[in-house]
Amino acid sequence: MSSAVAQFTPEELAELAAFDAEVDEDQITLEEWLLSTKLDKPLKFCDDERKRNIKRERDKRYYHKNKEKRNEASKQWRLKNEEELKTYRQLYRKAHLEERRQYDKAYYIANKERINEKNRRYHAEHREQANAKVKQWTEKNKDRVSAYQEEWWQKNKDAYNAKRRQKYAERKARDNA
Repeated sequence: MSSAVAQFTPEELAELAAFDAEVDEDQITLEEWLLSTKLDKPLKFCDDERKRNIKRERDKRYYHKNKEKRNEASKQWRLKNEEELKTYRQLYRKAHLEERRQYDKAYYIANKERINEKNRRYHAEHREQANAKVKQWTEKNKDRVSAYQEEWWQKNKDAYNAKRRQKYAERKARDNA
């Protein structure tokens, strides 16, 4: 069986032995070693930070230089993969439904007055349009509306009639008093 590793020449072996002897002579204490590693860490961090800054600047220049081209390519990809994106978004929504509900609830609580005021203004300005849309939808879906009303009546007629009888009795008692 032949070895895939190259063999060292006698000169290289002598050089390695000399280097090992030199390292063995230059003994350092544990404290010196720990200190040297502590001193190396900030240097490594600075070097990594410098590299990140260089990459960040390069990426920024590339983005600004190729912004329109990348946006167009992204748009084309989205148009080409519309169904795949739709499926992905649906799966994502299902997987993160509870998180989204919590976020929306917290956002609404934090911005309740502003949101309600915005909705009031919008509905005041667009009341006729909304009424026209509702009327158009109702005309278009008469069968669905009738079916819903009938279903609701069948489920709630006893409670509805009981409430009506109670109000009638209260009104009669008030009139007789």
